[in-house]
Amino acid sequence: MHVAFVCLNAADLFTRAGRAAGGTERQMVLVGRALARRGHRVTFVVRDAEGMDGGGIRLAPVRPRHGLPPGVGRLSDLLRMLRAVGRPRPDCLVEQGAGRSALDAALLARAWSRPFLFRGAHDDDFRMELIHRDSRVRLQQRLAVRMADAVIAQTDRQRELARECFGVEARVIPDAIEIPEPPPPPGDEVLWVGMLRPEKRPERVLALARALPRARFTVVGGAPAPGLPGAEAAQAFLREAATLPNVSCAGYQPPDAVAPFFARAAVVINTSAGEGFPNVFLEAWARGRPVVTCGIDPDEVICRHGLGVHARDLDEMARALGALMDDPARRGEWGANARRYVGTHHAIGPVVDQYEALFREVTDR
Repeated sequence: MHVAFVCLNAADLFTRAGRAAGGTERQMVLVGRALARRGHRVTFVVRDAEGMDGGGIRLAPVRPRHGLPPGVGRLSDLLRMLRAVGRPRPDCLVEQGAGRSALDAALLARAWSRPFLFRGAHDDDFRMELIHRDSRVRLQQRLAVRMADAVIAQTDRQRELARECFGVEARVIPDAIEIPEPPPPPGDEVLWVGMLRPEKRPERVLALARALPRARFTVVGGAPAPGLPGAEAAQAFLREAATLPNVSCAGYQPPDAVAPFFARAAVVINTSAGEGFPNVFLEAWARGRPVVTCGIDPDEVICRHGLGVHARDLDEMARALGALMDDPARRGEWGANARRYVGTHHAIGPVVDQYEALFREVTDR
């Protein structure tokens, strides 16, 4: 089977130069590589970038034109995407996350009479309240989801949002993770990983560091480029973090370089205002690291499976984090729970089985 993933920012995962890719792009590339290893033909439609290497995945780079009138720009982008994919045409197209490319992929699939699958990458891809506030994005997203032959949700919560906000039935396919064997020995740091964007609320790390001066905090993540939303706030965060002796900022790290940071961690924290199913959680749990979070617990798996602490506010988060850092036995217990949980629900093999079954279903239909 030939599967094409429309995932423009995934370009940064095929070159060491870029910094725009996040957990959602890494998730799609992980699934794409697993499909390629099983003998499927896999194409990634990505933003054009220098020095890309697919490593067994066929890349179809496109360079969108900016500044054109809306209708002309949309037609130009569709033609560029069509030429980039070339022949043979894929058997189905998959696009993840809200945005203009979702509707582009839906229109392209319709023109080719191929099935189109939309995959939610964040709760707000369905709710459209936190980061997707532009009215044009909302309209394009609604059209794309309604054109989809199948909608994939990360969680039961997203399935409910798809039904409530778009009137469609979604299928839950959990995010995947490759589980290292054996797990690394216990670490001693508090780790925060993510892009330094406002919705990630990195400034809360500084409050936790002040409340817990004996704990060492490491922040891994790049700042938005100058002029982009959140760039000034990210630079202010970095300046303030530099004044705290127990906070170290490692900046952007390519995916292959992040594993040692998880290995050094005792606990991984999350401070986001909204998420889908954070890749950071899976990376932590696969290595036996519990998480402490404030507001994010997808489908309440942390509470139900004993994978860490879901705090109600920042003060409770600080107390829980301090107690956990002083209790290595509890960290070990919850870390073992976490390894069992990801092995049962998120191992790459069974997750890709579900994707293959869905691809066969939509193409047969």
